[in-house]
Amino acid sequence: MQKISQLFLILFTILISAQGKRFFEEGEVQLKNPVEKINLTYASDLPFVKVNINGKTYNFLFDSGAPTVISNAIYSELNLEKKHKSKVKDSQKNKQEQIFTQLPEMLVDNVMFKNIGVVVMDFNSSELGCFKIDGILGANQMAKLFWRINYSENSIETTKDLANFDLKDYETVIPFDTKT
Repeated sequence: MQKISQLFLILFTILISAQGKRFFEEGEVQLKNPVEKINLTYASDLPFVKVNINGKTYNFLFDSGAPTVISNAIYSELNLEKKHKSKVKDSQKNKQEQIFTQLPEMLVDNVMFKNIGVVVMDFNSSELGCFKIDGILGANQMAKLFWRINYSENSIETTKDLANFDLKDYETVIPFDTKT
């Protein structure tokens, strides 16, 4: 578990320091309906969503504490263009070079994400390899929408307009404002 937390520290560091916050702010999202429902599954107490890229289904960890990440395999299969590389240091001062690219399209149930900035990672050589994941649906992607997670129904609802969610039924609502 400590190694997983170190991995997420690495990814968080990437999100903050990589050549640009703007790189991760790029991209857009399209919804078919004002509120879309996304199926959520759990494995080892971790939330996962199914992602469709170019007609192929992948297993992505749903993680608001990491940037969006794709596997080396997806990067190679899609023959994506490297936008830039950056050396990243983890908490143990180990340096690792990461590729940053842009994913043209990613479909999560009926939610279409386009031109999302992603980090490329070899999951097989990381602590996440045992979870058989292909990527991470991360914070930079989530920032484009409002999310409501229903753990008892294993589902996520998402919308572009917070007014589409009735907040009065919640015991606690945490306001969140970004600093620009």
